Amino acid sequence: MQNNEELKSKFIQERAIGKSFKEISTELNLPVETLVVWAKTLKYDIGNQKAIEMDELSNKFRITKRRRIELIGSILTKMQDELDTRDYKDVPTDKLFDYLLKYSAELNREYTPPVFTEIVSGMGPSIWETEITWTG
Repeated sequence: MQNNEELKSKFIQERAIGKSFKEISTELNLPVETLVVWAKTLKYDIGNQKAIEMDELSNKFRITKRRRIELIGSILTKMQDELDTRDYKDVPTDKLFDYLLKYSAELNREYTPPVFTEIVSGMGPSIWETEITWTG
């Protein structure tokens, strides 16, 4: 028999990987209603665990946003260097210039400004709590 904290920890992990309340209910032998209440009170823990899971998955397949930006930037730099050596009278230059524009657009699509989050509490955490986000 697992204690309440172990059950909550298992619930957080299972929700973070996308399991439904019904699946978790069956697995942990708990009513769905209990899990719904836990989801509300543990939403930050679940969100943090989701972020950890996605980070691990991204790194496993080397598809991190940083890696894509580095790759596109590297190709873009090589094409720009090659264009700098040409006189633009050659037909393949048009094609290379077209690629330069396409890769520049792709690099711009990858950019997302950083998002910051702060929890602001009133007189006490039990009174009210607001989540503030902003980009920088």
